[in-house]
Order: sequence, then structure tokens, then C-alpha cells
Amino acid sequence: MRKFSEIELNIFMAVVQQMRDKSTNKIQLSFDRLKELSNWRVRRKDDVEFAKHLHSVAEKLIHLSGTRWSPDGKSFDMFILFTRFTADSNSQTLDVSVNPEFSYILNDFTGGNFCLLYTSPSPRDGATS
Repeated sequence: MRKFSEIELNIFMAVVQQMRDKSTNKIQLSFDRLKELSNWRVRRKDDVEFAKHLHSVAEKLIHLSGTRWSPDGKSFDMFILFTRFTADSNSQTLDVSVNPEFSYILNDFTGGNFCLLYTSPSPRDGATS
């Protein structure tokens, strides 16, 4: 999460807030709602700048992967959490989909556990619990 700007992190957390504790793996957010949730400050009349930030967040999250190691360190499971971002400036909406097998992880983000997903060392690195 170190490569996210403050604006990108606010957008990301707004998306997570809307997805957590939901029984669906796909949501649609209006740009207005997303701006409100992310404390977006209007800088221009058009949405070009906002769309650029959405693209940047989406690109970073699509390329982000997680690894879940077994307690003995002999096996692992690699995954991506977010599977799709579709932004449409004409309809002013953002559609976000998550991997249904790992959507439960979203509930851990707001508890301060999100660093574990991205930075937890593997048992093979000599890390101890």
C-alpha cells in the first residue's frame, strides 16, 4: 500500500467500505457517492482528473496479489482479490468485482489488518509468528 497516494488510498478505502459485509461480490458506485466517501475535493468541473485517479487505483489493485502460507510453510495459495474495475464517465459509475473465494478478506481491511495481506513474510523467509 506504500505506492498509493493519499487520494488513491481514500478511494480504495471507500470502495472497501462499500464492499465489506455485503453478500455480493460486485458493486456499482456512482462517482458522486465515491467522491463523497473518499473526501474528494472538487478541483475541476469535469471528471477527467477523478477518472485518472480511479484508473491509477484500479491498475495498482489489479496487479496486487496475496499469498496465504500454510502454518508449516510447505504450501501456499496465491490470489488476487480484485478481479474487475469498470469506470464509465458517461454514466458516472464504477463497477468493482472481487474474487468470491477471498471476499471475506475485505472485512479485515477496516480492522487495521490490511498490511498482513500485502506484507506478511513467508515462513520460508525465516519469519516467526
